[in-house]
This record gives sequence, structure tokens and C-alpha cells, in this order.
Amino acid sequence: MSAEDWQILLKHWLCPGAKVELPENVVQEVATQLREKFAFALREVLKGDFEEGGRAFAGLTLSLLGEMQGILEELLNTSSQTQIQDLQAELAAVTRLREALETDSQRFQELGNQIQSGFGEVLQELGITQGKIDEMRAELQQELQSVQETLREGLGNLSQQNQQLQETLETGFERVVAFLERDTSGIQAISFSLDTNPPKVTNWQGREEELSQVNRWLDDENTKLGVIVGLPGMGKSTLAAKLFQERTDFEDKLWLDLGQRPSYSLVARGILQELGKLSPQELEQIPETRLTNVLVHCLQRRRFLLVLDNLESVLQDEAYQDFLQRWLGACHQTEILVTTQVAPKLVQENPTELALGGLSAREGAQLLRELAVGGTEAELQEFVNQVNGHPLMLKLVAGLLHDELGEKVTIGQLAGLGIADVGLLMSRLRGYHRQEVVQLVAVLDASFNGLSEKWRRLLLSLVVLRQAFDGTVASAMIGETVAHSELRGLAKRGFLLAEAQGYRFLPFIAEYLKFRLGDLREAHLGAIRFYESSVKPRAEWQTVEDVREYLEVFYHRCELAEYEVAFDVIRDGGDVDDFLSLRGNNELLAELYQQLVENLPRRDDWRYDASLTSLGNTYNALGRYQEAIAFYQKSLEIARDIGDQKNEAASLGSLGSVYNALGRYQEAIAFYQQSLEIARDIGDRQGEATSLNNLGNAYNALGRYQEAIV
Repeated sequence: MSAEDWQILLKHWLCPGAKVELPENVVQEVATQLREKFAFALREVLKGDFEEGGRAFAGLTLSLLGEMQGILEELLNTSSQTQIQDLQAELAAVTRLREALETDSQRFQELGNQIQSGFGEVLQELGITQGKIDEMRAELQQELQSVQETLREGLGNLSQQNQQLQETLETGFERVVAFLERDTSGIQAISFSLDTNPPKVTNWQGREEELSQVNRWLDDENTKLGVIVGLPGMGKSTLAAKLFQERTDFEDKLWLDLGQRPSYSLVARGILQELGKLSPQELEQIPETRLTNVLVHCLQRRRFLLVLDNLESVLQDEAYQDFLQRWLGACHQTEILVTTQVAPKLVQENPTELALGGLSAREGAQLLRELAVGGTEAELQEFVNQVNGHPLMLKLVAGLLHDELGEKVTIGQLAGLGIADVGLLMSRLRGYHRQEVVQLVAVLDASFNGLSEKWRRLLLSLVVLRQAFDGTVASAMIGETVAHSELRGLAKRGFLLAEAQGYRFLPFIAEYLKFRLGDLREAHLGAIRFYESSVKPRAEWQTVEDVREYLEVFYHRCELAEYEVAFDVIRDGGDVDDFLSLRGNNELLAELYQQLVENLPRRDDWRYDASLTSLGNTYNALGRYQEAIAFYQKSLEIARDIGDQKNEAASLGSLGSVYNALGRYQEAIAFYQQSLEIARDIGDRQGEATSLNNLGNAYNALGRYQEAIV
């Protein structure tokens, strides 16, 4: 059953029957949990039940056989003469099996054990063919209604509270409905087979650093698990496939694509069969409770390469994560390489994770040329930067250009198609990826539009944040409570990335949401209001994190091109500049003032001159003296141009300090003397004192002590 089927069942049967009304987002979350967890929960329930004699499974099976017997009896009364003979034979088979199971517990135990290898054997035992099952499917579905009525009676004492409803569903109702779900869909599950074919590696470009890093993992005796994390279409599987293809130093290799969500049991047994060379008979003898132990032991004995592709598809099955965690504690010989959109939560001393970003501008430009897209190197690299070097997007762009314009195309021709903007371009991109036709924006739109109105508003409000956020931040941003489970639900849908500090947007998703939002001004203003309401008093400042709110307000003001206001945030508001300087955070200060120097609109504004001086101070403190001199010289020129003698004197004094640090004392003295004269002319007693002190230090360094004393 799909999540949509579970929603229908909850809305139209379970909730009305229990006299409970749930919010839409709760229904969606519960439905998602039911879809993802029932199959795994069913296996665990049945394993426990079999260990105690299989009484619960016996009751369910006998009940279902009784329902089937009733259906067949009804069909006998309504069928044509030609069908009656077949139906009578089927009815007799079902009746005999039911009677035998009721009287022969050993026979029932054998039948129960067959569920370990799928419902196919159960159906064979019933003597019912695939064709007959197809004919009976509609009638069996009708019977589900009566079963649901029984379930609703058992749910009548549910509390009105949403959390209690969810807990009850997880501990009771899911067991029975999961069984029914398996009963109606078991035939498709049985036909599933593992995909062991890695994707083709075509038009390979760059990735030398990434290849080198993963190869180091595979060569390191202390590293037996490597995780490649990235967005869809970023090239995770292609990178792993290239390594899988090139590495020939393993006894054997196995590629497993988990995109179709195979059960852990199926995958584990498949690995044991392919790498451990166990026979079907040997595999059958391994109980589920010992499966991971046997698998780990197998991988410890010899040096294999095992690639688990698209791990995010099965992360809801805790058995996979348990296997990887246990492998980290006992790893030896075999190398396991994982590709995933979401990194598994594992406890390890030295995580081996590669966050796969886009291609570099040079690599992306070369890929476009390989795909027969022309243009100057600058044009190609500029476009690659616009799309964050996303490999799939570059390939789809090339396909679009060739489809629209023919063989000889250039990247500049996108503008002629009216889709030079990245957001508009995303809406046009369509092509093949993993043997499927994909359209980037259509896929993202479908996912986004399927969210509740609250969740859509939440994403669009938070998309401008650059820091990780939690439920508290999200609640403050949209003005209503946002539960942790809601953020977790958005992460499961691929819109957020969960990490230790909270949640972040995947970069490509952020670009999509910003395009969809269009005007980002209100979102930035909302972020500014939130951070301004959260600033800490000056007395509580101890570390950079204590002034983080000011830094975020600075960032959002810059994003709004309000650079004068951004300057005031770190200089006049809370004296953040002095705090960071006193604690030696000069690299951070250099970044802030560099942004102001590059973007302040008026060169005759005192803020621009002050930013130049401050930038020179940070480079001086960092020991980057030539850069400091260059900024002090610019500051001096502007101060003289606008007649600002106080800043002129300050710039001269700063130049003297750099030359003094370089040991060029005579030049330092000359600058200090000029600074002293201006300070005296304008009556700046503080500036005069500073200049005299600086002169004394310079004369002292030269050994001219009497002059230093004066």
C-alpha cells in the first residue's frame, strides 16, 4: 500500500471509527510511517511469534483461509456452469488445508516457516494458481472492508490525543494491516530481484581529488566504510561506478542498487550468495536473528569490494544501519562503499564521508564541450557556476540545446530560447537519468505541491537562512509551532538535510525554492527580525557564537544590498568589531570588511574609508603587511580627497605601524611625524598622544633612547 492508500484508510475508516479528527499534517506523517515501517515491523512480529509457537500467525492464517472459503462458496452460487468445476476444486483444497492446520500444529509450523522465503510457497501450498489469484483479487479486496470494521471496534478506546493515536497504531494496528498488505502485494514482492549492475561511466570529467580520497579509503587498512553523500544527479553513483570499474585488486566485487527498497534480509542473503558462495540450502538454514553475524563474518574473511548504491532508499529499515554500525566495530578485509542522499547516523571515531559537490568551473566547461556545446571558456565556466556544477543539469542542458537548435550549439544560445535564467531553465530541462525520463522542476514541483500549506510556507520562509535551524527557530520564523517531527518529515522527503546542529537546505533544493519564491526581500526581513530579537547582552559575550545573531543580521542586510546598515550592525550596534578584534578573530573581520569595501555604494562616505582602515588593521594583525599597506594607502587617499584630517592622521599612523613591524623604522618615524602634526593642527589630543607613543617605540627600536624618552 502507498502512503496515499494509508491516508485514505486513516481518513475514511480508522479516524471516524475511533471518533478522532487529526490535522492534515499528522495524517500525512502517520501514513508515511505506516508505509515505511509496516513491512519491517511485520517481520519482527512474526519472528517473535514463531519463537513462541506461531499462535498469532495461526489465528490470522486460519481467519484468512476462512474468508477465502466463504468467497469461494459465494462464487459457486453466482458462477457459470463452466467455472463451477474449477471453483469446487479450489474450495476443496482450501477447506482441506484449513482443517489440516486446525488439527495438525506441526503442519502449521512448517507452513509458518515458509513465510521466511516469501508468500509464494504459501500460495503453492494452497494449490492456487496466479491466474486464479488475479480472478479472486477483487473479491478479496471487498472482504477488506469487513476486516476493517473489526479493527475499528478494537480502536474505539483510542485517546483524542494525536500522539497516543500514533503510538497505538505503531504497536498494534500496524501488525495486522501489514499482514494484510503483504497478503495482497506479496506476489510482486516475490518477483523482486537484486540489481547488481553499476551505471555506465560516460563523459567522465575531473573529480581527481574525489577519486584520490575514495581510493585512499579503499587502500587504508583502518578504513572499511566510505560514504559518498550528495544531491540527486550530482554523480555519486557515477563516481562509485568508476572506482568499481577501475579497482582490480579485490578477490571479488559486488554492486547493489538499493533504489527499489529491497528488504535487508534479501540483500544480506544476496551478498552471502554472491560473495560467500553459499548455496540456497545453506542460506535457508541461517535464522534471521543470526543473519548479520554471518554476513559480517563472511566479509571479514576475504578482501571484497561491496558497493551499496542509493542507501537513502532503505534508511528507514534499521537493519541496514545496524549492519553498518556493527561492521564498523568488527571491520576487516572487505571494503564497503556507500552512496546516499542522506548520510546514515553512525557512531565512529573518524567518519569517512565525502560530501560530493558539483564539478568545478573548469571541469564543467570541459563536460559541456564533450557534449558538443560551444562557447568561450569564460562563458562556459560562468554557466557552470550558475548551476553549481550539477552534472545532471549540465547534461540535460546540452540535450535541450541540441533538441531545440541542432548539432552546432553554444551556451550563449540559451538566452535566445528565453531560458538564460537558471530557474526558468530548470522548468525546461528534460532527459534520461538512470533509464528514466526526468524533468527537474516537474519532479520538484510535484514534491513541493504535495506538502501541506504550512510546510510549503515554512520552506519558503526559511530558505534564506544559512545557519542550521531547529524547531524553535522555525516556529519563531513563521509565527506558529513547528514540531521536530515536521522537520523530520521534510527531511525524509528530501527538502531538508538533518545534521547534528539541526536542519539545513540541500543547495540545489535551496536554489529551486528561491526561484519559486521569486522576491526574497520579505524572507530576509523575517530573518533579520528573528535574529534582532535574539541578540545577547554585551555582558554575556564570550565567544564568536555569542555574537552570531549580529553576524547573521549583517549577512541578510548585505543580501538586501543595504551595506551602510550592515556596516552599522558591526560598528555602532553592539561594538561587534572591537569584540572580534580583541579576541583575534581577524580572518572573520577580513571577510566582513572585504564585503563592505567591495559593495559600499559611495566612496566619499566615511564608512567606506573606515572599512578600508579596518581591513588594513586585520591584515596587519594577520602579518599580511603588503596587503595592509595597500588598504591604508587607499584610506589615506580618500581621507585627503574628502578633507577628513582625523582619518588622514589615523591612516598615516597605521602605515607607520606596518613599517615599524617590518623593521623599516625610518619610514615608520616619517609616517608617525606626519600623523603627529595633523593631530596637533586639529587639536586631537588623543591622536597626538598615540603618535608620540608610536614615535617613542620606533626610536627605542633604533637604540636612540634619549629621543625615545623625550
